[in-house]
Amino acid sequence: MTTTFYKLILKLAYALVLSSGLAGLAQAHEVVPTIADVQSSDGQVTLDLRVNLEALMSGIDLDAVADTNDAENASDYDSLRALPADEVAARAPELLAQWNALPLLRADGEPVALEAVALTLPEDVNPELPRIAEWSLQGMVPQDTRGLVVSWPDGSGALVLRQQGVENPYTGYLDGGAESPEILLAGGGQQSAWEAFASYIPVGFDHILPKGLDHILFVLGLFFLSTHLRPLIWQVTA
Repeated sequence: MTTTFYKLILKLAYALVLSSGLAGLAQAHEVVPTIADVQSSDGQVTLDLRVNLEALMSGIDLDAVADTNDAENASDYDSLRALPADEVAARAPELLAQWNALPLLRADGEPVALEAVALTLPEDVNPELPRIAEWSLQGMVPQDTRGLVVSWPDGSGALVLRQQGVENPYTGYLDGGAESPEILLAGGGQQSAWEAFASYIPVGFDHILPKGLDHILFVLGLFFLSTHLRPLIWQVTA
C-alpha cells in the first residue's frame, strides 16, 4: 500500500512539473524584467532600455503577477501584443509622457525631461511570445551634475539598472515603485559582493514563494524522485 501510494505521488508530481513546464513554453507570457543601461557624457544622459512595451502599456500590475495571463485585464495585453510593431511604437510617446511626469529620472534632485531618440520593435515574433523592444531615451543635465536617481513606476515590474562607461559602475535591481540610490556620474557606486548578495535575497523569495509555482513543483518532483537527503540538496542547489 505504501509503495503504491508513493508511486502515485511520484507520478502526480512528475505530471505537474511536466505540465507546468509545457504550459510555460506554450504560453510564454512570463513577466520579464526591464533592462536599462544608463550613461552620461558632456551633459547628456542616455537610457537604453530592453523592454516589453505592450506589458507596460496594458495597465497590468506587473508587480503582482508572474505571468500576464494571470491578470484580470490579460486581454488588454493580448490585444496590444497582436498589433503591428509600428502601431505599438506610435503609442510609446504616451508612456514616455507618464514617465516624465513621475519623473523617471532626476539629476541632483531636478527632473530630467527624456526624449525618445530610437525605438526598435521586432516584427516577426511569435504572437505567443513577449516582444522585447529596444528603446533609447536621452535628456540634458548640467555639466556639473553629481548624480542621477531613477524612479521606477509602481506596477512596472522589475528593473535591472546598469551604469555604463565608468569605473566601478552602479548595478541594481528595482521593484516597481522603488527608486535607485544616487548614481554618481563619476562612478564608484559598485556594490560589494555582500551588498549584492543581500539585495537579491528578497528578490529570490519573492520570485519563488508568491509567484514561482513551476519552481516549487520542480523541487517537489526532485523530492519525490530522491530517497536520500544529500543528493536532494545537491540537486536543488544545482
